Amino acid sequence: MLRLTIKENGHERTEMLTDDVVRVGRSDENTIEIDDLNSSRFHCEIREMDGQYEVVDLGSRNGTAVNGNIVSRSPLEVGDRIEIGKAVLLIEPDGAVRAAVPEKDIFSGFAEIFRSINADIPLRPLLERIMDAAVWMTSAERGFLILSEGGRMRIKASRNIDRETIKKADFKISRSIAQVVVNTGEPLVCSDAQEDTRFRGESVYGLKLRSVLCVPFRVRGRLRGVLYVDHRFERGIFTEEEMKRLQGLSDLSAVAIEQARLLEESGRHRADLTSAREAFQQLKGKIQEERGRDEEEIALHRGQILDETPLRYQYEEIVTRSPKMRQVLALVDRVTDSRVSVLVQGESGTGKELIARAIHFNSPRKHKPFVSENCAAVPSELMESEFFGYVRGAFTGAVKDTRGLFEVADGGTLFLDEIGEMSRKLQGKLLRVLQDGEVRRIGSKETIRVDVRIISATNRDLQAATKAGEFREDLYYRLKVIQVDLPPLRERKEDVPLLVEHFLERAWKRTGGERRTIDDRAVSILRASHWRGNVRELENELERALALSGDVITPAHLSPSLTTAQDDLPIMRGGRSLKELVGEATESVERRAILEVMESTDWKKARTAEILGVSRPTLDTKIEKYGLGEEIARSKRSAAASKAQGGSA
Repeated sequence: MLRLTIKENGHERTEMLTDDVVRVGRSDENTIEIDDLNSSRFHCEIREMDGQYEVVDLGSRNGTAVNGNIVSRSPLEVGDRIEIGKAVLLIEPDGAVRAAVPEKDIFSGFAEIFRSINADIPLRPLLERIMDAAVWMTSAERGFLILSEGGRMRIKASRNIDRETIKKADFKISRSIAQVVVNTGEPLVCSDAQEDTRFRGESVYGLKLRSVLCVPFRVRGRLRGVLYVDHRFERGIFTEEEMKRLQGLSDLSAVAIEQARLLEESGRHRADLTSAREAFQQLKGKIQEERGRDEEEIALHRGQILDETPLRYQYEEIVTRSPKMRQVLALVDRVTDSRVSVLVQGESGTGKELIARAIHFNSPRKHKPFVSENCAAVPSELMESEFFGYVRGAFTGAVKDTRGLFEVADGGTLFLDEIGEMSRKLQGKLLRVLQDGEVRRIGSKETIRVDVRIISATNRDLQAATKAGEFREDLYYRLKVIQVDLPPLRERKEDVPLLVEHFLERAWKRTGGERRTIDDRAVSILRASHWRGNVRELENELERALALSGDVITPAHLSPSLTTAQDDLPIMRGGRSLKELVGEATESVERRAILEVMESTDWKKARTAEILGVSRPTLDTKIEKYGLGEEIARSKRSAAASKAQGGSA
C-alpha cells in the first residue's frame, strides 16, 4: 500500500491509497478533494491492480501531469509527482506506525489541560486544545467531541493529526459506534472496524474506518456525550493504555469545558446587561428628543423661534423653516452682493451647491456664467488644463486652443466642490490666480485677466487639513473670507415634512398623473430617521417609495432600515381605541413580513406560506386584503429584469 502526500495552498496532508480506485478532483464526491480552480470536478483516478498503480485522466479541462508531462494514462512508482493545477500529489511508501507517546510526555499533556482550567481560555480554543491532546496522546489520526443535545448527537469540536479543524465533520464519524457508548456508558475499542461484526453494514464501511476508540464524556457525573478518536489506515493502534489515557483526558476536560461554558454564559449575561443599559439610555434620549420636538413645534406656532426679520432675497429652492437654516440664509443674504470668496462647509447631501447657486443668482453676477466643478471627479493630471485651458500643440491631443474654467466663468462665479481633494501643486496655482486675477493657458506665455468670484465647498475639516499639511494654509484663508456652515438634516428635523411635500410635488410635476400623498405614520418614521446622507438620502428614499407605492405612501413602502424605528414613535394620536391601534400595528407588521419573505423566496407563494406558518389560501387572502398583488407583480418584473441584465452582461 502506498501513501499520497497532497500539497496545495501552502498546506500538506497525507492520504493512504487503501482502495482499488481513488478518484481525485474538485468535487466533495471524490475520495480526495482538491481545492484548486484548475482542477476539474472529477479530474483523474489512481488505480491499483495486483500491487501495480497507475493514474488515469478523466477528460479533465487542464490535464493531468506526471513528473512534468501531461498524460492520459501513466504507471506510477514511489517518488512520482502528480500535478493538478498548482496542487502536487507525491507517491510515497507507507510509513511505519508512529511510536507510542512516552509516559513523561503524557503527564505534560495533562498538565497543559490543568493550566487551561486556570487560564480562563475561551471555549472554542479550549476545545481545540483538548482535541489536539486527544489525538496526540492516543497516536490517532483524528479526534471528535460529540455531545448529545435535544436527543441528537452534535459534533462540538473536531481536529486532525495536523492540528486542523476537520471539514464536514458530521460525515466523517460512525454515529453507530458513538451511540453504543452513549447507550452503555462504557468505553469501546475497535481494532479493525472493517472486520468488527458488531458494526457490519454500518457506516464504518463507507467511511473506511480501521482503528476506533470511543469513551464516555461526563459532566458532574452525568453522561453528556463521547470523546471519539480513530485512524482510517492502521489497524490495532488503540490498546487498553490509550483507552485509559483518553478516559482520563475526557474526565479532566469536562471540568475545563464546564468552567469555560460558565464563563461564556456569564460574559453573555454581562453583555445583555450592558445592552439593556444602552437601550435604556437610547430610549431616554429619544423621549427627551421627542419632548424637545413637541416644545419646538409649540414655539414655532407661537412665532418664538423664527426670526421674523424678512430676508432680502428669495430662496425658492431651499426648503426650510429651521432656525439654524434661517441663520444660514441670513448670512448668505449679507454676503450675496459682495465679491468676497465664500467657503461652504457641511456633510455630503446637505445642499452646498444650492447655497452657491443662491448666492450667484441673487447677486449682480446672475447674468454671467455659473460654472461648477467637482475637484474630486477630475484626475490630478488633467486638472490644470481643465482649470486654466491650453493652446494648440501644448501636449499630445491638444489640437486647438481651449478655454479653462476660469475663462468660461469670467464675470460670473466658479463653484469648486470638494475643494479639499485638490492636489498641493494645483492649490499653489489657484492661490496665484486669486492673488493676481490672471491665468495663463498651458503652453502659452500670455496672461489673461479674469474676474471670477470663487465659492468653494467641502465636507472635510479644512482647518484640520491645514494643520496636517494636506492643504495650504494661505489658500485656506483666501477661500474662507466668509464661511457658511450647513447643519445636517438630523439637526433640522422640522424640515423633513416640508422636504417630503416638496419632493412629492416635484415628482408630480415631472411625471404628471395623479398626485401622490403620504400618510402620517410614514412621515413620522422619516422624521425620526438619522439621515446620514442628509437631504440627498431623503430624496432618494422618496423616489424609492414612489416607485413601490400606489396612491398613498405608507410605512410598508419605506426601506426596512427605516421602518424599524416605528416602534419608537408615539402612537396615541387621534383618540383611537386600543383595539384599533393593535389592529393597525398588526396589519402593518403582516404586510411588511409578507413582502420581505416573498422577496427572500424569489416570490414563491408556497414557500412563503410555509415560512410564515400559514396556509396558501390564507396567504392569498392577506395579499388581497392588503392590496399587495400589484406591488408583488411589479417587484417580480423588476427582479426578472435585473436578472436578465446580469445574464446579458
